[in-house]
Amino acid sequence: MSATQDREFFKTFAMIMVGLVLIGVLAAVVAMQVVSGEPNTNPLHSEAAVAQRLAPVGQVRQPGDAEPAAPVASAAAAPSGSQTITIINKNNQIYQTFYNTYHNQNITNAPKTSNKTT
Repeated sequence: MSATQDREFFKTFAMIMVGLVLIGVLAAVVAMQVVSGEPNTNPLHSEAAVAQRLAPVGQVRQPGDAEPAAPVASAAAAPSGSQTITIINKNNQIYQTFYNTYHNQNITNAPKTSNKTT
């Protein structure tokens, strides 16, 4: 390498290093603005809301274990009897619609419902 090539290399290297330092300083300034010490007032970030989202959905019990003291799911969240029937009927209607579309119109070579060879 000649002296001219060496100077060009070091000049390019120095510009790249200066650019990286500037990016680092900019990242530090942005990070300091994000973590500015102001309290977070978003209700989704409260400790109670976070604890509720992190709470287990169910429990694992072995045969012979005692029943849990409180039910895992609240009774208010469970649908009533008439709501359950409505949900089941709606789900059956959706299933039959897509089942018939898939199996009775030969979409992607789906077997016909009348074909019992499978």
